[in-house]
Amino acid sequence: MTDLSMADGFMIKPGEWQIAPASLFEFSPGQGLDEIMAEYQDKLFVVMQDYLYSSDPVTAYRNEFNRYINEAFTFSFVAGWADAGASALTDEAQSVLSGLIASEIQFADSLFTQLKTLREDDEIPMDDKMDAAHAHAEGYTQTLVGVYAEGKMMGEPNRDGKWELGATEQHCTTCASLNGKTHPLSWYLDNGYIPQEAGSGTLECGGWQCDCSIVDPKTGEQLIP
Repeated sequence: MTDLSMADGFMIKPGEWQIAPASLFEFSPGQGLDEIMAEYQDKLFVVMQDYLYSSDPVTAYRNEFNRYINEAFTFSFVAGWADAGASALTDEAQSVLSGLIASEIQFADSLFTQLKTLREDDEIPMDDKMDAAHAHAEGYTQTLVGVYAEGKMMGEPNRDGKWELGATEQHCTTCASLNGKTHPLSWYLDNGYIPQEAGSGTLECGGWQCDCSIVDPKTGEQLIP
């Protein structure tokens, strides 16, 4: 299991948000990506559930949601970085992580505008509102795969990797054109090609249904994600 203790003490500023020491996180150091994702999804859903059942102002709920983004993105990125065998985060890596968090928080602000409209619509049954909250939590959680992958790729940028199509029946033109090609991981990053990156602006599929990976061209070991 990845040791995330090296996250202790990281302090960076994505907008008005800071990455706090890992000791302050509710996510546990040492969690693998699957565990982080499961806990993240549960936490996001509970925040939205509580907001939809309440009549309180949005601020406290939105701030809690943003705090979970801050925590989960940090642990996912550092998990990837550590799995690459890297040590302390570079200034560049901290800057990238900061930007990822800030961008996601902007999406969350828009989400709570939608949730406010949903909460105020008395014609929509509460079960349907909960289904919407579940769907949002699942979608937001999927972004952690790309965050982990970016951390891992930045942790070993000079390692060669071969793009390999996944098990999906249809593949987008971007993934199909990359299939079988070998490049350093830094090349994929520079071109924005991160397999399974939900919301990707460079993969034609958007990464939402992507099952592709980057593997070691000699051994076939899966490297990313």
